[in-house]
Amino acid sequence: SSDLAVVTGSLDLTARVWDAATGQPLSPILRHAGMVNAAGFTPDGKFALTSSDDGAVRLWPVRSAEASFTLAAQTNVLRQAWPSPDGQRLLTLDQAGESCVWSATDGARLSSLGNFIFLEWSRNGDALFMRNEEGRIVERDALTGELRRDLGGGETIGRLVSGSEEHTS
Repeated sequence: SSDLAVVTGSLDLTARVWDAATGQPLSPILRHAGMVNAAGFTPDGKFALTSSDDGAVRLWPVRSAEASFTLAAQTNVLRQAWPSPDGQRLLTLDQAGESCVWSATDGARLSSLGNFIFLEWSRNGDALFMRNEEGRIVERDALTGELRRDLGGGETIGRLVSGSEEHTS
């Protein structure tokens, strides 16, 4: 479980899972063929998730050096990958700003969403909130990629953060 763990990504093409309380490694070194740009955990905490300059997203069982799943998502550098709240889909963002939704089980591309800077799943995973370079935020259907609504915005909007059930943040 990732309750007391942290996963780090590095310029040296590796990632690793650590015990947050002791600082001791929980996993062997996790290797990519390019710099690891982002690392995190799946919602169930069973897998570390990494994305890299090699264009791949990998899911690693927390205590293993063997990726259980590799998504060779793009030819571009992958800046970020986010699992859906149910862990069944992956949202990727490459260096060019192209965003896509993929199946986390078979790697099939489910939708291509266009160019965005910041992306966030809704709490229940049925929608994606996306910010473009001009600061406009849109809501899209997470399964089809279809535009649901344009929420507006402007250049002053920085980062997207998903809200609470009470709609207070």
